[in-house]
Amino acid sequence: MAAPPEDDEKAAGRGAGGFWGSVSSLFKKGGGRGGAVADGQHGGAATLDELEDYGHHRHHDSGRTAAVPTNEELVSIAQSAHLDRILMSAKDPQMTAQVLRTLLDFVDPYSSVHPGGNNVGKGDDADDPMFEHNAAFALELATRSLLLPNRQRARELYPMFLSKFESVLTSKILGESLSKGWLPPQKKDEKLRHPYLMERVVVAILRSCIHLYDVPEMQPYLKTSLLLLFDMPPVFSRHVSSRLGCGMAIILRNSYLLFEGLDEWNMIGDLMEAAAAYRDGRGFVFDGIASCVDHAVPKAASPVEGEGDASASDDDRTDTNPDEAQLLSHEGGSVFVRLLTKFVVGNFEGDVSMRVPAMVRLTQVYWYLCRISNEGSARTRGEGMQPVPDKEMWSTVSSACYSVCLSDNHDVALRGVECLQTFLQATDRGSITDKGWVDILEAMTSDHPLASFSEARIKMCELLCKLLLRLIPELSPRNDNWDPLTDIIKKLALIVSQNLRAGRQGSVSPLFESTVETVTNMANVMSMPEFDKSGFSHWAGETLFAELEKVGAGGGSSKMKAATTRQEDLPSSGSSSSSLISDK
Repeated sequence: MAAPPEDDEKAAGRGAGGFWGSVSSLFKKGGGRGGAVADGQHGGAATLDELEDYGHHRHHDSGRTAAVPTNEELVSIAQSAHLDRILMSAKDPQMTAQVLRTLLDFVDPYSSVHPGGNNVGKGDDADDPMFEHNAAFALELATRSLLLPNRQRARELYPMFLSKFESVLTSKILGESLSKGWLPPQKKDEKLRHPYLMERVVVAILRSCIHLYDVPEMQPYLKTSLLLLFDMPPVFSRHVSSRLGCGMAIILRNSYLLFEGLDEWNMIGDLMEAAAAYRDGRGFVFDGIASCVDHAVPKAASPVEGEGDASASDDDRTDTNPDEAQLLSHEGGSVFVRLLTKFVVGNFEGDVSMRVPAMVRLTQVYWYLCRISNEGSARTRGEGMQPVPDKEMWSTVSSACYSVCLSDNHDVALRGVECLQTFLQATDRGSITDKGWVDILEAMTSDHPLASFSEARIKMCELLCKLLLRLIPELSPRNDNWDPLTDIIKKLALIVSQNLRAGRQGSVSPLFESTVETVTNMANVMSMPEFDKSGFSHWAGETLFAELEKVGAGGGSSKMKAATTRQEDLPSSGSSSSSLISDK
């Protein structure tokens, strides 16, 4: 931006007049357009960028009835005094620091600049209705005209901002300290003393991180300022959740490669979680995570992607194959799994509106983490399956996918079943403990998609039977597993009975036919002597076969069971029984 006609020293006049007189009269009680215009020496229409932020402001404290300056007055002041051009043209580091210190002193309600200082009371300058507007204006001038354009000197200037940020955000409400971030229960409805100024400080912190996080020497200061945002009281956190969510989404997308270590990633994740806790910030947070996943996690993350994979038809996903240098770190992926799981299961105020795209990216990130954890291992892709390096994470992701299967929306439930099927089929069975498999089987047999969701119930029944055929030979030889497996088979028999009844109301439906075929094949395979020598599978097959007999649908199974007594009559590899037991 062009410098004013006068030289920098004259324009910045360090005496009582000139620029210093304009700034002082602007921010002191009673100062206004007149003083600034009188001291301004230049004509024209140059203004500070983005002053429109003030246009949407409404005064927060309805108890204050005195007039407050309007957006037009502030714009007029900036135009008349050429504050942007004066500040931008200041090349003297000492003068820049002095200007900045003066501006920031007006921002701090407890500064000695304001009568009363730390002793807040009636007549305090910071209680004047104009204070918040003047202080916010000073903060904008300091941030946009002195800090952000001076990247090379930001490390010297930012500590002055940091002390004022802390002073404003740990302000007081009726004498109660907010340093811990929580209002006393009986004062949840109390009004904050300077809510608008606090909001502008939050914005200033986020804006500084967006523009300066790539300056290595600035990162410790920026992290310290972000930590201040954890101390905001809940009543205020809700109010600024959209600002926080949007800012953190931009910071994440721009700077994810700069975050080092789990502690730093946890800080970013915790702030995003704080914003997502409220509706206004939730969409921004999810969009930020989704954009980062689509950009920094390989497209083909699942070892069996494409077959029954919900991600293959996700219209919201932008598939990319990022360069190696752009890939997400393991720490970042772990934080994404934590946050995406909350979107899937509805931990944020019960909101499940984003659960399908969140589930897609959750599994994508999970398989990516498995891949980078298993790199160099001889077992990386054996039989198209992945070893599980983090069994707790596997349990978390599988439970989250299963929760989608229980949605009261048929299409969502179906997507959940398809995604769960892909996820479980891709898991190396030997990588999960007996308890891990038993837990997911118990969950899947405890609750099923709604009876009216025929397609989802068909796929869920098929998935359960395939899993049991895979796992029973591994689990049943250990006697400790017999009791939970017995409960699982009994609950599966109940599901089969429900499917048969629901599928025979009126005419025979696909649900009835599919259930009969699936259970018949399963019972036949379980009855083979070579399948399971413990004897458990024989009992399980008989229990499920009994449900078919109750509705007169056990004929196919009876004929097939007779053939299992002779080795030469075992089903061929192309039979339906053989296909049912296959992993895919």
